[in-house]
Amino acid sequence: MNIKFLRSAGRPGLYVSLALAGLLFVNCSKDDDTPPVYDFENEFEDLEELESVEDADPAITEPETGSVQESAVTTAVLADLGDGSGDVSAETQASLDAVESFGAGLSADAQAEADALDATRAEEILNLTDLGSVLSGVEASLDNAPAAVLELLPTIQFGAATTSAVFNVEFLKGFEGVDSKNSVDGVQQSSSCFEAAQKAYDDAMAPVIAKRQENLGIIDANYQRRLGEAEDRAVARLAAVDAAYDTYYNYILNTTIALLNYADAVEGTSPEFAANIRTYALIFIVQGSSNLTAWYAMATQAIVDAEAAEKQTAETLKTQRSAEVEARFAAIKAVADAKLTAAFNNCHNQGAAS
Repeated sequence: MNIKFLRSAGRPGLYVSLALAGLLFVNCSKDDDTPPVYDFENEFEDLEELESVEDADPAITEPETGSVQESAVTTAVLADLGDGSGDVSAETQASLDAVESFGAGLSADAQAEADALDATRAEEILNLTDLGSVLSGVEASLDNAPAAVLELLPTIQFGAATTSAVFNVEFLKGFEGVDSKNSVDGVQQSSSCFEAAQKAYDDAMAPVIAKRQENLGIIDANYQRRLGEAEDRAVARLAAVDAAYDTYYNYILNTTIALLNYADAVEGTSPEFAANIRTYALIFIVQGSSNLTAWYAMATQAIVDAEAAEKQTAETLKTQRSAEVEARFAAIKAVADAKLTAAFNNCHNQGAAS
């Protein structure tokens, strides 16, 4: 039996159709397997930079520490008494008469103190922190002494009270700082779209965060340096005051001893004149001791106050400038956070989370 196979004229077309369909299927499968590429870097290109901090040092004003002023009149009296002529000028005589009149009003104990005064006792008085009742009485009497007597004695000179300018401590008081981490919460970030957005955000914020830390480091380093410099200045100022104290101390003691030496020289020929000079020496050393103690206390306190003010200024500057850096950082971060939120919303709209 002969079997015949019939060739269909449409069968080659069927084969072609099947082949094309297969290719289409393959192409579609390849497209579906390639994940989409998300790029959000352009969204953060215009994010501002955090500028370098400006932390200039504050001006330093030296505290007023005053001085103990010598008596020009007493200097002239000593020069007149010691010229060897035996005579004194009318001005010197007026000064000695003023001392005699003032001395007549002192107590008997004070007069006895004057009569017994010598170089050793003068130095003791100059070193006293408490003058005692007799010498305190002399000091109190000098409060009401006439100008002719007071101009013979050392005086304290202090300028107008000055204080270092201290920045406003209330500036941004209570500032707690800014979190440098991403503050966008409540959004799932599991898809490649979210991951790309987060990476673009992190890359844009990385130099801002680094600059913030650099600025805060500079501010803290300057703060620590300023504290040390304030302490160093205080030490140097105190050393200068101590040196001045020695100068004033020697002036008061040497002037008193010069008066006592002259009193000793005329004791044999003019005991009353010598007694008056001793009274002069007593009121000079008493007033000198009192003024030296008072001046030193005021001068050292001025140094302490200046150091405290300078440290307060350093602390306030640190708080103020740190707050400025944090505020600027927060402003940039807020813009970046808004951009990140917009990118996440875009991912949602594209169905990226599904």
